[in-house]
Amino acid sequence: MERTLDDLRRASADLAHAEAAEIIARHRLGQLDEMIAGCEDDAGEVDAETAQALMGAADGLREERDSLAETLPLELGFHADRRDAASERIHTAQRKLRTMLQIPEHFGCLEEDRDLLAQARDALRFEPATLAESARQEARARLSDGLAAMPLAARRQGDLLRSVAGAARRLVDEARCRDS
Repeated sequence: MERTLDDLRRASADLAHAEAAEIIARHRLGQLDEMIAGCEDDAGEVDAETAQALMGAADGLREERDSLAETLPLELGFHADRRDAASERIHTAQRKLRTMLQIPEHFGCLEEDRDLLAQARDALRFEPATLAESARQEARARLSDGLAAMPLAARRQGDLLRSVAGAARRLVDEARCRDS
């Protein structure tokens, strides 16, 4: 049962990473659009030499954006494949846990293993779609204002949902560090 719970946690973390990576990829386009608009706006308010440099920077950013937009469908497809594989692994682990909970003594779990049995029951509370939505919400919140905005109800929902949101949060923070 412990091994299955570990498999479920790893699959949930993979799901969270796939979701957060997709949000980050889409967010990059928006950031580049904002930077281009900022350069163009600022170019109208400065001297000619600085305006020329800003317009050159906007052109470079446009090229980067076009390149990113061209490869984005491939990147999103990769993340979708990772999400689907992680979802399937979650379903598999949850099926195993349901079986184990029906006859725990058959799988070496004793009544004294209350904590382990409680963890297994808790792990069955959320479908992959719920976990994925939690990861998406956390990634969007982190990208929009840099603050963790996990819904209060989700904070009370258990370890698995918190760990998924935490994985998404860490991935966004890592992406921010790379972009800095």
